[in-house]
Amino acid sequence: MSKKKPKLRTEFRKRHESRTRQRDLTKDYEAQDLQEDSLVQSERVSGKGELTRKRTIVGAQSVDDDSGFAVHLDIDEANCLRGRVLSVHGLTSAVEAEDGRIFHCATRRLLKTLSTEQRSVVAAGDLVLFRPSGDAEGIIERIEPRRGVLSRTSKGRQHVIVANVDQLIIVASAAEPNLKPNLIDRYLVTAEKMRVRPVIVINKVDLVDLAELQPLIGVYGQMGYRVLSVSATTGFNIEQLRELTIGQESVVAGQSGVGKSSILNTIEPRLQLKVREVSLDNQKGKHTTTAARLIRLDQG
Repeated sequence: MSKKKPKLRTEFRKRHESRTRQRDLTKDYEAQDLQEDSLVQSERVSGKGELTRKRTIVGAQSVDDDSGFAVHLDIDEANCLRGRVLSVHGLTSAVEAEDGRIFHCATRRLLKTLSTEQRSVVAAGDLVLFRPSGDAEGIIERIEPRRGVLSRTSKGRQHVIVANVDQLIIVASAAEPNLKPNLIDRYLVTAEKMRVRPVIVINKVDLVDLAELQPLIGVYGQMGYRVLSVSATTGFNIEQLRELTIGQESVVAGQSGVGKSSILNTIEPRLQLKVREVSLDNQKGKHTTTAARLIRLDQG
């Protein structure tokens, strides 16, 4: 006898918002002199109609500690390839297959309509199963459970920025813009929540007296965190930072203008990522890198 595939009831997002239901019946009754027997006494939510938000699908449920409830859809894996999402651009995701080929994939409609706490169902770094269709195109059929997730809250929903990373490289700047320990602390809390290894990188040390940073570096060092003073301009300690990235899945994070793209360009000159000068008026960076993107480094 063949084994029955597991089924579960899961919620879906509403495709169309229903009309707002009137709540203040007492005021309407007094204002319009409505008869009591003309009011709706009860409303039954059945399996049909616009109020329905649940549906039975084939699959299993799993709980992902990093990104909440996840639905493991049952799919035909024989017709799918495994890959990793490099970046997400609107409705299309760039996915790298295990053989190195790049596919531009849409997301299966069933996945997009699942009701979750996430703003977008696919994020950079996701491990996925996708079905090739056409020349270098495909459909993402399933997203594997995540680990090491960097996210933030946007309009009451979780916005996953990147998934499946080993370490968080927190980039701050000694000057232009000024060093902000409170922001470093927030990233450290995020790293502990993600259960990934944090590395604090203070860039632009060529603009200050390095001795002035030693008390702060010592505080973080005593707490057990790795702190590295670097300069993307002069190359100071860049080789040490490069060694920390070998064989690791790293996410580089920090406020605008601290030199994240400049550091990556120094580690991997072929990248030629766009960089911009810090504003002279307010010493704030300009948003040059506006989306999460996975970059494969030559050293691994």
